[in-house]
Amino acid sequence: MDNRNATSSWSGYVYQGRVGLLVALRKLSFLIAEKSCDEIKEYSLIFENAEDFDIQRSNKVVSRHQVKCYKNATTMTHYKKVLNVQKRTFLNGHWTLDEEGFQINEFKSNGECIKNVVDEDNRFLHVINDVPGFGLSEDEFSQWKNQEAGRGNVKYVSNPNEIRLYEYEPNKRYCQLQADNEDNDLKTYCELEIAKIIKLKNPELLSEPDIIDVRYNQLLDILDQKIYRCHINKNGTVYPIFTFQEIVNAILNDHSIEIGVLGIFRKLISKYWDDYRAECFSGLRDISNQIDESDFERVEEILKEIVSFDEEELKQFIYQIQTTKKSLDVVLTSADLNSLCTESQMQQIFFQLLLEVRKSDFSLQNTTYNKDGGYAVSIINKDATEIKVTVKNIIENRVLLQNIYEKDYLINKSINDILVLDYFRNDNVKKATKNWGENVDIVQKMDIRGANLQFISVEDAIKKLNGENND
Repeated sequence: MDNRNATSSWSGYVYQGRVGLLVALRKLSFLIAEKSCDEIKEYSLIFENAEDFDIQRSNKVVSRHQVKCYKNATTMTHYKKVLNVQKRTFLNGHWTLDEEGFQINEFKSNGECIKNVVDEDNRFLHVINDVPGFGLSEDEFSQWKNQEAGRGNVKYVSNPNEIRLYEYEPNKRYCQLQADNEDNDLKTYCELEIAKIIKLKNPELLSEPDIIDVRYNQLLDILDQKIYRCHINKNGTVYPIFTFQEIVNAILNDHSIEIGVLGIFRKLISKYWDDYRAECFSGLRDISNQIDESDFERVEEILKEIVSFDEEELKQFIYQIQTTKKSLDVVLTSADLNSLCTESQMQQIFFQLLLEVRKSDFSLQNTTYNKDGGYAVSIINKDATEIKVTVKNIIENRVLLQNIYEKDYLINKSINDILVLDYFRNDNVKKATKNWGENVDIVQKMDIRGANLQFISVEDAIKKLNGENND
């Protein structure tokens, strides 16, 4: 696959939140340094209400920001749509977008358009690459273009809204999500502002081990919860809002706030997917030549929904795809997540399946492909020599058992063409299954209906679900 497209919408999704947090932290530390603490409660970081995020004071825009995570986008032409004048038409009680562009006006539901609600000096674009020539007038651009060989194909793009590239440090107007030099990535910038705030307001906190890193991760956890939950709000009218008061309270809290299991899960899935995607694009993983950028985006939409789960939804999801003896009324821990959703299981089975099955729809609700009697998805990674142990573990997990008993296939890493019911009847399996009596009702139902449920490897499942092997 072509590595030029290796930056994903998923990475952009993460990058947007980190950038917003940095801008808010910089404004917050400025207000504290200027002895304007009384104003803090009036400020908020608001995502996706107009552009990617705003800094607002008492519901009025202080600065507006659009974030573009385009890999190798190094000319103004790559950002032409951002630089356009946005145009809308009010018709039949609704605004229709006629031409994309940075939104500097406010469009009221009654058809009123309020011009220039964002000052010229506070319209920002955030990018991950240097964009030479950005911000120059047409004459300046022409002179700059002629000064050095190799710029002949670079074209000037007008910027009527005076959009500025955000400056991360003097003369540096781009920042990667994770730079090769960790001294200048977003995490380091954020931690510098956190340190300033603590030093100004509660310097004794600096004596605590790793306090800056701890506070940074706590802020990300709170922010991620807000963004992820709002992303699945179906009516789209609720925007993620992180008030400055919430931010300063989290930073200056005397007690460490433990990052919850949902935050840990989001970080695990983000890391697993980012690594998997990068390995696909670098050629380290063998995937079908038919896979393109749209397939990765399709998977990322599913993952966004998964990381938006609440704790009960998360437990249901994990228990449907994994063998575990835990019941739904037991609280999941970080250790549980690390053991139940390992990197190899998620990448080699779950991600590969979602990515490479292109001709059948995946139902996240019951983790199933509803084709040919139903394919239940699991991340079981045992081999055929451990079949009895695997079946015993399946019986002990009532959630998984309920999800598979009316299906014809149980997708796993490598076990193939073995009827599950044959081993449900095995005396050794029955004796070893501690809660056999609790779940035998489901096993009996499968027996009565003559269930044809069989194990199928992820490789064979991909072929069948894509119609490549109908034997």
